[in-house]
Amino acid sequence: MKYFTIANRAVTRGRRTLSPRLVPALLVLALTVLLPQVLYAVDAENCLMCHRFRGLARVDKEGDYRLFYVDESLFSRGPHARVNCRGCHADIEKIPHDNAEPVDCLRSCHIEEPTREIIFTHAKVRKGLEDSVHALTAENGTEPGNPEDYPRCKDCHDIPLFRPVSIFKQLRAGVSERAISRCTQCHSDENFVRYFYSHVTTRLHKARDPREVVGMCASCHADPAFARRHDLPDVVSSYLETYHGKAVLFGSPLAPDCLDCHASQDSVHEMRAATDPRSSIHPENRPATCNTQDCHKSAGPALASFDVHANRNSRTHALEFAVGAFFVIATLGILLPVLTLNILGLVRELLPSHQAEEEIERLTKIAEKKAARENGILRFTGSLRLQHAFLVVVFVVLCLTGFPMKFPEAPWAPVIYDLFGGIHGAPIVHRIAGVALMIGFAAHILLILVNVWRALKRDRKRGIKAWISAILALPMIPKPCDLKDLVGMAKYVFFLSPERPNYGHFCWKEKLEYLGLFWGIPLITVTGILLWAESISSHILPGWALNVAYLAHTYESLLAVAHIMLVHIPGVIGRPGVSPLSSMVINGKISPRALAEEHGGEVQSLGAVAEVKS
Repeated sequence: MKYFTIANRAVTRGRRTLSPRLVPALLVLALTVLLPQVLYAVDAENCLMCHRFRGLARVDKEGDYRLFYVDESLFSRGPHARVNCRGCHADIEKIPHDNAEPVDCLRSCHIEEPTREIIFTHAKVRKGLEDSVHALTAENGTEPGNPEDYPRCKDCHDIPLFRPVSIFKQLRAGVSERAISRCTQCHSDENFVRYFYSHVTTRLHKARDPREVVGMCASCHADPAFARRHDLPDVVSSYLETYHGKAVLFGSPLAPDCLDCHASQDSVHEMRAATDPRSSIHPENRPATCNTQDCHKSAGPALASFDVHANRNSRTHALEFAVGAFFVIATLGILLPVLTLNILGLVRELLPSHQAEEEIERLTKIAEKKAARENGILRFTGSLRLQHAFLVVVFVVLCLTGFPMKFPEAPWAPVIYDLFGGIHGAPIVHRIAGVALMIGFAAHILLILVNVWRALKRDRKRGIKAWISAILALPMIPKPCDLKDLVGMAKYVFFLSPERPNYGHFCWKEKLEYLGLFWGIPLITVTGILLWAESISSHILPGWALNVAYLAHTYESLLAVAHIMLVHIPGVIGRPGVSPLSSMVINGKISPRALAEEHGGEVQSLGAVAEVKS
């Protein structure tokens, strides 16, 4: 409003002393003074007079849609902000101009290199590019096959914005005002200082986020047709299967991307084939590539044999294929039969035989008498309930901090990870939970051994044979009667027999689930430790052992989750007549009806004991 008041006074004064024709000139002069200097400093050639319109486009002779719009705000913050348009479009001599020639990024620019006062050029990039796998010409000067597949400058460079670092403590990222103030004590042009400060600090780290780098490389290498034309493996999906790739998908700026391994230390443009002795991924150079200060600085040379691009192709990676096939067969072989029996068992409960119903009613009456005498039937002691609760909590934490890593592109994965501190916090929580699981499992085994030792001491038995006999006699160890019960259950659910098997204190399903922990927990623990302490394990084992450990850790985790979700939970709390949470996990007591249905053999033994006492 202040500026309009000044203009109005000028008009009023003009009625007495100035000609009205001077009013437009005064307005133009006022706007010229008041508008920010950067607007006409950036576009000195007035190219944005036309190119600022978003709809400026046409269809060329080849039928391609060409957009000529320039986003001024984006350009003014990019690395070419101080370069005039004709610095790159040198063929344009008039406005409106004819069709512009393609930009040659290797030509000299009008910008002076400040330390030597010479004209700046990207021509040095040509040397590195021509000596890489992306060279547009072969050593003999001929074009390679499918030359249109080879990247040009603009295929990789799309003017990334400055992301300067800060050398002072502050809450926000970006240019530190304190650092700028130190520069402006000598350099009076603050715009100059800010530009070159941003330029220098940007070059101190990557110009692109790792996710952007992977996406840039994937634009070609993830194309199946492109891979077939150049006989290349599917390196993108195999990379995204590793921890490196998944950390990138979760937004970690510290995770290694394609350039960290494949680019030369001298220039990111020097990417050479793995067979080239100068390549950073040549077998003799891989240890140095992996064993850097920012990566696996304490790892042994054997870590270099870890295949980042391993897949489960039987032709190229037979070992990884065998490991994957084993776990797939094991998962299907364990889950499908048990899941089938559970589903058919639920159907059979809806259509029970008359003989089975009578037997359950008889056993329920016996169990009710025991419950009346003892004020309930205790099935799980306080120690067992505590161990079960501990296992549930640790298992849930492991799932929440590990499962999103398997599906990093799922929309729910980053939401869950944010609850545990993101990609940098969740793995720490996962390892803490893993150590807790290992300690709890060791404590459980120790408790079993102590109980066996006490029993042997009470019975005055000694020796290895006595220990083996005592362990095999434990109630959770399968017995020949369990196979008989399994066959009897199969006959019953398939309507081949009217008799329902009466299980003892523990049935065959409970024993299989329990013994599964003795397979799964050690496997998860060992493979997890190998992956966690790769700097130590690589001094003992070859790198390919980590590929196997990674697959085993992943597949065993999936098997455990699938079994819990599909078999254990539906089989325990998904049965008719069972509330959403069984009372056994809280007070350790089981109802007489549930005991008669699930452990009829135990009730029969109670009835036999009662008859003897009577």
